[in-house]
Amino acid sequence: MLICYDEYIRRDAFNRKRKEANMSEKKIQMGNNYMSRDEMSTRIAGLQTLLESDVYKESSAELPIAIGVNVEGEIEVEDLVKLTPMLLAGTSGSGANEFLYSLILSLSTLKGPEEVKLFLVDTKKMYSDRLAYVPHIQGSIITEPVKAADAIDWLSGEMMQRYRMFNECGVQSLDAYNEIVSKDVKESGDDNGTERMALPRVIAVIDSLEDIMIYNRTRAELGIVTLLQLGADVGIHVILKTERPSIEGVTSLIKTNISGRIAFALDSKTESLIILDMPGAEKLSGAGDMLFLRSTSKRAERIQTAYISANEISDMIQDIKKRWT
Repeated sequence: MLICYDEYIRRDAFNRKRKEANMSEKKIQMGNNYMSRDEMSTRIAGLQTLLESDVYKESSAELPIAIGVNVEGEIEVEDLVKLTPMLLAGTSGSGANEFLYSLILSLSTLKGPEEVKLFLVDTKKMYSDRLAYVPHIQGSIITEPVKAADAIDWLSGEMMQRYRMFNECGVQSLDAYNEIVSKDVKESGDDNGTERMALPRVIAVIDSLEDIMIYNRTRAELGIVTLLQLGADVGIHVILKTERPSIEGVTSLIKTNISGRIAFALDSKTESLIILDMPGAEKLSGAGDMLFLRSTSKRAERIQTAYISANEISDMIQDIKKRWT
């Protein structure tokens, strides 16, 4: 079959575009930046490198967390106070667990137990064996899905108690309440001379959201949504994590009340849409490669989170115990 010259040119152009489209599947568009998986791997930095950086040390954030390194090679530091409530997702081996370790341990190093408490629901027992020794832990780590709803209800009760205490003092924020307590202590000259005590911020990490919702979806969802809507104003900052995003676990009510979203590598475009409302996480390379979406932005940012080894985790926990006990 003979093909005229114009038809040949048209087909050739089509084939070239198709080839370029196939090649772009190995890259992910973030704004005007395209980075291959190999290129992102060169951005990997150790957690200590980020924590010792000027960007982190000079941050004015109340609860600074080193998110990672962006495609321009710049260290990204965010304030967890402003970033929460946060939704975090990633398959096993994607780097999501390491990111959570980095967040918890860096804040536990920086802040004492009187400033920050950790409330953990860890039904897959990914963190409980190690983090149980961190003095910042509030009560005990919840590892049974059937007990998760009870724990969430308890935290909701603590939240409402804080609201009552704030109302009695005529304040609307944790900082304002603690300022009153500090003033009372100075006037009395003794920590025990005042009825009020300063309140710590609570970082509530609820892992394996999909498992918790299986046991008692209605009750768990109600408790979680209440914390998402009201917790931040009284110093309770919620991080929800899931390995298998689904509309049954990440419901529309939960998503509506989320501020920051982080997606590590996920299995499908559908899962990426559930977390970010956009595709892309299904193309991530894993090993700490993430998409970060702020509530103030419609475009996700690609970031390589910090690397932390098992030995570093153990060393940091030991250092935290020595520092704060």
